[in-house]
Amino acid sequence: MAIGISALAFAVRKQSASLSKPLVLGHAQQLVAAALGYKSLAAYQNAQEEQPDLSPTRHIVLDEPLLLLRASELDVGYTDEAVASLLTAALTHTLPWATVHRTKGAFDDVLRDYLDQSVVNHDDTISQMAMSNGTLGEVYLPFETSLDEIPYDSAREFRIVGHASMRQDPERVYVGHVVNVTASLFLTRYGKVCVGEPECRVTSAKLAWFGDDSSDGDGPTVTLAQALAEELAIDLEDAEILADAEILENESNDGGLVYSFILQAENVAPPELATKLLAKFGTLDIELPANFYDRVHWSPYE
Repeated sequence: MAIGISALAFAVRKQSASLSKPLVLGHAQQLVAAALGYKSLAAYQNAQEEQPDLSPTRHIVLDEPLLLLRASELDVGYTDEAVASLLTAALTHTLPWATVHRTKGAFDDVLRDYLDQSVVNHDDTISQMAMSNGTLGEVYLPFETSLDEIPYDSAREFRIVGHASMRQDPERVYVGHVVNVTASLFLTRYGKVCVGEPECRVTSAKLAWFGDDSSDGDGPTVTLAQALAEELAIDLEDAEILADAEILENESNDGGLVYSFILQAENVAPPELATKLLAKFGTLDIELPANFYDRVHWSPYE
C-alpha cells in the first residue's frame, strides 16, 4: 500500500485530536508539506521530484524552520515544540521503519554511527585490527553530504577516506596502530527531505605497519616538542626543554622490535621542571609508546 502525503496528513490530524485545538485536515496537509520542505501544499503537489509513495523512505530530515513558520502563518495555536513533536510523532507512526530527524546534524550523526559500525565490523577491517596487537580506539571517517547532492531514484556514491586508530597494549609487540580505510556511502532520495536506506561498502582496510613508510597514512604533522606536550600532557614550554633529552629505544633482545621509548629527562630538566615530572610520573625516565614518533617531523630513529 502506497503511503503519500494524504496518509501523513491524516495521521497528523489524528494525533492532534488529543490537543486542546485539534487541526482541520487542510491545516494538517499544509504542515506536512512544510515539514517536507515546501511552502504550501500546492508547491508540494506540483513538485515533480516528490514520489507518490514514500514507503522506501528510511530517514526524514524535517524542515523545521519552514514547518514552524507555516504553523505561525496558519495560527494553529501550538508552541513550536508541540508542532515539531506532533509532526515527528505522526510521521513515525505512519512510517515506523523510518527515523525522523529534526536537524540535518542529527541525520549526519546517525550516518556517522552507521559508517563507523559498518567499517569496524567489516571482515577486512577486523582482520587488520587483529594484526595490530591493540584494541579499538578512535574511528575517523570524515564525510560531508547535503540533501541537495543526493539524487532522486538513483544512488550517489560518497567516497570516504579515513582510519581506525588502535590503543596499543604495552604488554604486546608494537607493529602499527592505524588501519587505513577507504569506503563508499551510497544514498538516494524519494523526496526533498526523504532519504532511502544508506549503504556502506568498504573497499580497502590496511594496517600501516611500523617502519613501512609506504603504508603510512598522512605524513608527520607535529614537532617533537608538540608531540611530547600532547603525549605527556605538559606545557609546550616544558616540552621544548625535554626535546633536548636523550630518548632511548626499549627494544627486543635481537633489536628487531621496539616496545617503547624511554625519555631521560634528568640531564636537561631544571629543578622546577624535574620536581613537576617526578610528581606526575614518579621518575625522570619517562616511558613513551612505541608509536610515539609516527606523527613527528623528525626522529633520531629514521
